[in-house]
Amino acid sequence: SPLQHPTQLAITMASNLIKRSTGLVGLAVVPNAREVLSKLYKQTLKEIRIIPQGAYYRQHVEDFTKFRLGVVEKETDIRTIESTIKSGQVEELIVMAKNELFLIPKMAEWKPWEIDSLNPPKLLWTKA
Repeated sequence: SPLQHPTQLAITMASNLIKRSTGLVGLAVVPNAREVLSKLYKQTLKEIRIIPQGAYYRQHVEDFTKFRLGVVEKETDIRTIESTIKSGQVEELIVMAKNELFLIPKMAEWKPWEIDSLNPPKLLWTKA
C-alpha cells in the first residue's frame, strides 16, 4: 500500500477510534457522551436533594452518581469510562441516568422510607 501523508494517516487512525455503532438495536452512538453524562449526573445530584437525607434511596443514588461523575470527569477515553463504571456502554449509562431522573420525583411522591413497620402493607409481608 502507498505511504500516506502524516495528516491523512492521523485522520485515518482517528476515524478507526470513533465508535460507529453501539451494537444494540435502537440505541444510537452519542458522540459527546462524556458531556451528556456529566450534565445528567450533576442534575441527578441536584434533584436527589428533595429526598430526605436519611433515606437509603438518596444515599445510594448519591454514592453511585458521585462515583460515576468522578470517573466521567477524570477519564477522557470512553472505553476506560465504560470499563471502570462496569454498567454497560456510555449510551446505556445515559439511558440509566435519564431513568433515574425520571424516578426521583416519583420516589419523592411515594415516600417508601415512610412505610410504617407496625402497619406494613399486607402484600409486603404475606407469605406465599
